[in-house]
Amino acid sequence: MGYHRQRPIPLCYTIHFSCTIYGILMRNDTLSARWMILCLLVLSAGLYIGTAAKPALDDEDVDAAHAMVSQEMLLRHDFVVPYMDGLRYLIRPPMHYWLVVASYKLLGESEFATRLPLGLAVVGIVLLTFEFGRRFFSDRVGFYGGLAIATSVGKALTL
Repeated sequence: MGYHRQRPIPLCYTIHFSCTIYGILMRNDTLSARWMILCLLVLSAGLYIGTAAKPALDDEDVDAAHAMVSQEMLLRHDFVVPYMDGLRYLIRPPMHYWLVVASYKLLGESEFATRLPLGLAVVGIVLLTFEFGRRFFSDRVGFYGGLAIATSVGKALTL
């Protein structure tokens, strides 16, 4: 028997299959909204929570400063006034540090535990954007809005 090269599936069959699946999903609004939420949840969680453990925290990184403040909160047992290197660190409100401290208590002190609250916040923003677009416009608008937020590079840089 000789080697038989498998022929690729023609583009028209792929488009027809995609349109058929899209049509099935759009028949039932509840089913399609659930699939959209699931897709957005998997995408945003994979991008922001799945990559939270790498790279390692750097001294020049903002995450490292947040980690240091959260570690001092744990050491001092002072959850009202944040400190870094013994000095009051009043640059940001303490809510983020409280979430990192809670993450440290649950998961131990690691890069993943430091970045987990921000990853969960981005997933929440994506889902809230979907819900806002769905309520005020349509499911499609909410899905595309959530998709835009989930795949924007700015969220990784600003949070």
